[in-house]
Amino acid sequence: MGRAHWGKGQSRQRASESYWNDPFRWNRKAAKAGIRYRVFCSALSDWLDDEVPVQWRADLLNVVRQTPHLDWLLLSKRPQNWRRLLTEVMDLPGNLELSLWVGAWLNGTPPANAWIGASVEDQIRADQRIPELLKIPAVVRFLSIEPLLGPIDLLRVDAKGFGGSAGHKVDCIRKGFWSKNWGFVNHSDMHDTFGSLDWVIVGGESGPQARPMHPDWVRSLRDQCKEASVPFHFKQWGVWLPWDHWALDLPNHSPASRVATYPTMVWNDLFWESAGSEEAQENEAKDLVSKISKKAAGWVLDGKEHQEFPKCSNLHAA
Repeated sequence: MGRAHWGKGQSRQRASESYWNDPFRWNRKAAKAGIRYRVFCSALSDWLDDEVPVQWRADLLNVVRQTPHLDWLLLSKRPQNWRRLLTEVMDLPGNLELSLWVGAWLNGTPPANAWIGASVEDQIRADQRIPELLKIPAVVRFLSIEPLLGPIDLLRVDAKGFGGSAGHKVDCIRKGFWSKNWGFVNHSDMHDTFGSLDWVIVGGESGPQARPMHPDWVRSLRDQCKEASVPFHFKQWGVWLPWDHWALDLPNHSPASRVATYPTMVWNDLFWESAGSEEAQENEAKDLVSKISKKAAGWVLDGKEHQEFPKCSNLHAA
């Protein structure tokens, strides 16, 4: 509707009351049918944005509390704000039930219907946000890696200030950490102390200014999740489709005159990555893909759809 303006200092707007009433209708429907619905929350906002009134967040959490038949996917780029902002909600007067519910969460007992996620785009954001996400008590923790703008190694996330001294790399999907000196160290209590990832969503960028996504970045995340038995959900290629997928998915539109040449990959202390600057990596990614519509590009990776979801003993998502 042209009302969304992003960034610090921009005015924040709240949706209509009728919009806020929808979850209660969905909750009644799910309860009657004996199923659960997943609700992706705040597609045009961030529930941990610290530039909105505390009452807005309190109202949201109260909706989550009162809709136990809905599994809420609460995604944020600001997981480091979680404890501070929820403490503000807990301290608000006038709603004892909400304060007790939030207080239990802050003390380590998460809501059974809140899945907590962090949005990351590359290794830098993964190192910044994943350790903060793993500190949040949750029945499901997930990553939204969309758009994927660079290679990410989830087995060795930078652990500065988290679970060890400098030089440690948190293995956030196998509950342990990696050290240059010791290799992988398993922590049996890692899940209880810091948690681990339960779900990874990956997708390419769309829109007129979309940046290309290297197909090997996607394959690497797929393989990491498979190794750790973590559900992998490949959402979309975006508007850039790899050439080696054209013949597979779009036989009538294959650019036969083009031959994909894979860029030089080098090993650093974390993972294989494209050699050269960020601009060079983007140019190398462009050498592997062609621009097309998001709908036509689809979500098939190497001939297979990957649309996996977490399986939790106490959750039965529909």
